[in-house]
Amino acid sequence: MRKTILFLSGAAMFVAPAQADPLNHDQSDVGAFVGARVQLSLGGKARPKPRAAFTVAPTRRTVSKRSVQTRIGEGAALSFSPDTSPAFILAGMPAKSILPFNPYDSAPTGDKAHLSSAGWVAVGVGVALVAAVGFAMWVDEIEENSD
Repeated sequence: MRKTILFLSGAAMFVAPAQADPLNHDQSDVGAFVGARVQLSLGGKARPKPRAAFTVAPTRRTVSKRSVQTRIGEGAALSFSPDTSPAFILAGMPAKSILPFNPYDSAPTGDKAHLSSAGWVAVGVGVALVAAVGFAMWVDEIEENSD
């Protein structure tokens, strides 16, 4: 425990300070959280096992005259836990339960929950396209704001 606290306090020295943002009252903004989440039990009767996850999730920030609330949703995460293998989580559920992979590449029977090879290719192309468009928008924004 002591080594963990020393590590976290040492890492805090290299974190860039957050800059203040003027409050615009009665406004709601959306954004994204990209980072790590750590869940530790601090006591109590039910002691869940510690978990760590690298996460990309949506956020919503609501500013009113009385308070500022920021909520982080369930997005995509690569989760690590003791005694289990790493898991890819989508919207709080394991990805293998949402999009089960059909290893035999045959037509599924019963409910059509499995994606075909063409479906996986379409998912991959879609993700690559979204990443390329996002990167192009990011580069364009940098060029516009550079002096």
